[in-house]
Amino acid sequence: MKGMVWYYISRVGVALLFGALALLLGAPPWLASLGTLLVIMAFIVLARSGRYTIRPAHRLAPFARDERGSYITRSAATYAFAVQNILLALFVLLCAYLPKEAFALDTKAVLSLTLAFGFITYYAADIVLRGRS
Repeated sequence: MKGMVWYYISRVGVALLFGALALLLGAPPWLASLGTLLVIMAFIVLARSGRYTIRPAHRLAPFARDERGSYITRSAATYAFAVQNILLALFVLLCAYLPKEAFALDTKAVLSLTLAFGFITYYAADIVLRGRS
């Protein structure tokens, strides 16, 4: 990982800028420090996760997505979109055919649930598809 030194140096700079911005916006110093460390750890995990192919010749942006990664992302997004549309149609039908007293959820809760199930579906499909080598 000798070629990744510039990447790590640049990302530590980004994390320090994040911490400085948090301090300027009024966050306590311990929280800004914790946020900075979490951002640095996220960049380290990203580099070692196997999600992207690494091109050390590109010093500041060494990550690239290969065809397999693009296929997995596209498939997971398609599954999430389908689940969200099915749930939304189900909720619309329930609201249309059930009396208001029987259906206690409001519109904001219905949309929040639909969005949450979409996120869960996306990440679950992403993990399952990446597990199939």
